[in-house]
Amino acid sequence: MCAEEHATFLPKATATAVALRLRNFTDTQFVRRLWAGDAGLWKSDAAHHAVIRDRLGWLDVIGPMQQALASIDTFVQ
Repeated sequence: MCAEEHATFLPKATATAVALRLRNFTDTQFVRRLWAGDAGLWKSDAAHHAVIRDRLGWLDVIGPMQQALASIDTFVQ
């Protein structure tokens, strides 16, 4: 079964809406833009962009946490 083939138990209208949204995510490169911190995914108004980017800060937390792992482990011990 490939990624495009899957069982679904959604009502037809819901399945259609989900398919359209997924197509939109693909067409707009949503995942790439999300990981790039692109605030334009949600608002076109630049005044909101700093707030949105701040809220996306958790996306790159893995690197800093890996660097802090030894300190965290020492603290826990």
